[in-house]
Amino acid sequence: MTIDTKVSFTPVRVVVRNDGLYLQRRGESIKVPASEATARYISQAGMSVFDVLIGSTTRQALNISERLVLSPSGAKDRTLTPDLIQGLNNMPLLLSVLPGQKMQVLFLRLAEDLSNMKIYAIKKHGAIPLSESDIVPVAQIERPTLLYPTAEISALPSEQRDIIYNLYRYGNYITEMDQVFIEWNASQDRNVWGPSIDTVYMLYALRKHGLFNENTRKVAEIGTGNGMLAKAAVIHAPNLEQIEITDIELTALACAERNIKVNLRDGVYLAGIHAPGLRKIDRNVDLLISNPPYVPKPKAQETNPYEGTGLIREVVAEGLSHLNPNNPEAAIMINISSLALKDFHDFIRGRDDLRVERLESLTVPLKINWTQINPEWMDFLIKECGLELRDPSVFGYKFWHTLHIYKLSIK
Repeated sequence: MTIDTKVSFTPVRVVVRNDGLYLQRRGESIKVPASEATARYISQAGMSVFDVLIGSTTRQALNISERLVLSPSGAKDRTLTPDLIQGLNNMPLLLSVLPGQKMQVLFLRLAEDLSNMKIYAIKKHGAIPLSESDIVPVAQIERPTLLYPTAEISALPSEQRDIIYNLYRYGNYITEMDQVFIEWNASQDRNVWGPSIDTVYMLYALRKHGLFNENTRKVAEIGTGNGMLAKAAVIHAPNLEQIEITDIELTALACAERNIKVNLRDGVYLAGIHAPGLRKIDRNVDLLISNPPYVPKPKAQETNPYEGTGLIREVVAEGLSHLNPNNPEAAIMINISSLALKDFHDFIRGRDDLRVERLESLTVPLKINWTQINPEWMDFLIKECGLELRDPSVFGYKFWHTLHIYKLSIK
């Protein structure tokens, strides 16, 4: 028996055989645990196969193809509000385009709950402000696990795939989530980390758990990179008075300051600190944010204390001393990979003064420069740190780990 249905604007064929249910698309066939009765129910109810199978390993196996939604040519995107377009027009990257010049910019928009990521092509013409027609929707990724999702992009039809790859290749891009716009300028920000899934997941957790509240007056971010989390504090903490950002890269501080100043309001003091770790930040902050390196490295302490999990160790050891003792809600928010959990548990062991709460967890591909990982290090990550290996022909990526957002506070 064969049933035809549609998912994400592309046909999916459901084929029931004696040994199980098969989903076929673009020449690929994936076997899933189901029955002929299941297939009939899906067809009669007019439901998505993937919604019926939600929560099973099947949903993960169909990860790539299910998460793609193409934007029909000429379709009107009603989420491109005047406020959003004005937010784009305020970005220095787009303001830098001179009369007679043109610029193409990749624009990534993430839903506040991270349920999807929309991909647009921006066409900027000289000094003329953007209009809706200059912001062209290309595709949408459901439940994104990366902000540069190469497997999902590769599975797109060639036209959309090539547009997106070219936009990434040009280098200039803007990321927006929850009213926070961050630009990455190819001519200025080469040594700066752009927003990643770690960044936006931390932003999601900060907002969901109310860390930008009326008592959040002083904020510090350790290793700010592009400045997205610090900028979120400027936008969403109503009584903010001071924001400190640190990084060991001067180019990162310049990138962060450029992004933050777009929304910096009168009365809020911004301090950029070129230094590692916590050594130069205020000792009276209401919120300390850290998205530190988290890939453990054998003997890292002997070569570079900030390689591997060294910054996690420092934040755990010294972070509480930087919190405002007069604010019972003062806290540290830190991102810990499952790869670093063993070290993290060692760091917090015996700390009776420390309250530890795990707020959120998300399993994502681990995207790093694998050419820098020697066989011994790889073996260490797999055997000692729990690096998860998956079939990339099914899941799109081979190496996976889980991000854990922790809240640390004074007990």
